[in-house]
Amino acid sequence: MYIWHKPKNYVVAYDKHIGLLINFGGTSLQFKKIFNPKYNTAT
Repeated sequence: MYIWHKPKNYVVAYDKHIGLLINFGGTSLQFKKIFNPKYNTAT
């Protein structure tokens, strides 16, 4: 189980548009894009 709020906090704190969460621990590579809500252009 992933904890999504921690990577999001890093993206917001460092003022990045997007972050990438990577998990190498499973049987296959897993990844997820983390978006900064400040830069969310979809309204």
